[in-house]
Amino acid sequence: MRNLMFLIKTVFAGLFTGVAFAIPLGPAGLESIKRTVNSGIKDGLMVALGAVLADAFDILFINIGLFSLLNQNKSTEAIFYNLWFLYLIFRI
Repeated sequence: MRNLMFLIKTVFAGLFTGVAFAIPLGPAGLESIKRTVNSGIKDGLMVALGAVLADAFDILFINIGLFSLLNQNKSTEAIFYNLWFLYLIFRI
């Protein structure tokens, strides 16, 4: 029984350590942590949600072929980026 408890404890410690080291702390993760500490959990979660949505849209656009379309035609790429720029400016 003692060996079984030691085995379970070791497995859970290994899982926890693996998950802790597997979390990539990039710019969005660090900004989320900073906002959570300085402004509260709501602001930190909003930053994390924004990063997740940006990644999800990026994957969606890749899968539907938008980025290959933009890379083939530079004028379409310029129009697309200018429209997003205007959206971001007037949204804020």
